[in-house]
Amino acid sequence: MAYWLLTGATGLLGQYLLRDLLLRGERVCVLTRSSRHRTPQQRIEALFPRWENELGYRLPRPVILTGELTEPDLGLTVADQQWLKRNVTGVLHSAASLSFTAESNGEPYRTNVEGTRNLLELCHQLALRRFCHISTAYVFGLNCGRFWEDEFDVGQTPANEYERSKIESEKMVRAASFLDSVTVLRPSIIVGDSQSGFTSTYHGFYAPLQLICTLIKQGVNDLSPDILERFQLSGTDRKNFVPVDWVSQAAVRIITNARSTGRTFHLTHPTATTMLTLWEAWATAIMRAADVAASNTRPTSANQSVDSIEQFLKTQLDMYRSYWRDDPDFDSSNTQAFTLGLRCPKLDVAQLVRLCEVAMSTRFGMGALGGLPVPPAANGFLPTEIATSSATDDRALVTVELIGTHGTAWQLPLTNFRTTLNAEPNCQGVTVRLASDTWRGIATGQVTSQQAISAGQVWIESQHQPDSGWSAWLQQLILAHVG
Repeated sequence: MAYWLLTGATGLLGQYLLRDLLLRGERVCVLTRSSRHRTPQQRIEALFPRWENELGYRLPRPVILTGELTEPDLGLTVADQQWLKRNVTGVLHSAASLSFTAESNGEPYRTNVEGTRNLLELCHQLALRRFCHISTAYVFGLNCGRFWEDEFDVGQTPANEYERSKIESEKMVRAASFLDSVTVLRPSIIVGDSQSGFTSTYHGFYAPLQLICTLIKQGVNDLSPDILERFQLSGTDRKNFVPVDWVSQAAVRIITNARSTGRTFHLTHPTATTMLTLWEAWATAIMRAADVAASNTRPTSANQSVDSIEQFLKTQLDMYRSYWRDDPDFDSSNTQAFTLGLRCPKLDVAQLVRLCEVAMSTRFGMGALGGLPVPPAANGFLPTEIATSSATDDRALVTVELIGTHGTAWQLPLTNFRTTLNAEPNCQGVTVRLASDTWRGIATGQVTSQQAISAGQVWIESQHQPDSGWSAWLQQLILAHVG
């Protein structure tokens, strides 16, 4: 069988690449490591409820290989390596560190350079000769002007450690003489989904917004565009942003076309965004967020506000100073030729505000589990009793994770289902994950639990199955907890 080996599947772009490869009928295996609280299998499975809720049907699952990019042989067992040799015909390398500065743990070089080297060495050992590499449009560093897709070594000076590491990474891929087929994909700055606004990372575009939100919570009220000038930023400077869903669709269309071999593709927006437009979007989104405005705890004068902003941002934006510069022009002739009919979505003020609002609604990822208002689709149909005790409380037999419209999750440990489960003693420690509108549909009788399970809209984690079966058990659980 012909499989793609995908790295970085749990990253923002990687999630979409996995989805789009599967939607195209491609077989995929993913290299994934354990996180602090989840196994590789749990991390990958957690990606699917959101996709399947949007699509309305169940997606096929990838083969999951437990490994670590920064370890020799990727930390794979001999059996896993032999499986790769027999089944994989193409590698899509999406894993990357986004650190702009050199960190104590070795990033970004540990992942971007050593990880790529380890992957290439394993490909050489296993005779995997088709390699598609996710690089970056910013391999040209501080150079200005127009850059063509077939250019690479132009005597560039990298602006930060991230760019330096990505230059080294792409150079290694290009120098790997054992590869028969190399395709290089260079996206610009990736932002959230153009339809839902979803994102799982908050670098780049989102960083200044997050800092401004922090300042406003501290009582700073001056959001004048003059602040741009105080940091040597011109309102006419441009940044090139691309929505993650378009980048993924374009990338998958390109790499599954045999003619992409030996070519480089700039996955960039035809129209860059000015800093003034960005500032307008940030300010508009913040002013619309009544909860942020209401969190001001102290009044400050205009002069105090500006001084506070200057002092705070000087420290916080140091690492981004080289990042917030005027972008060059990126040729994208190859990309346009290979993606006919797939236009990059327009990123006007309204769309940028939408991206900001979604990020703010999740508190920039900090409030993804708990601490947020319940999703509107499920409001009024949620459990009437939610545990407030610690996670070690043995009364919390069942945990429900509701997935909201933008991928945000609400974790609800239930404590009042003990008597209902008396006849099902093996059901302790059950985790149920489903979309908030699926919960509401079952609660209101619009859909049965069996229909939801059959459609792949419910994911249940448990070591045992109740005697009555999951369908009856889920129906009983939801109806017992309708408010």
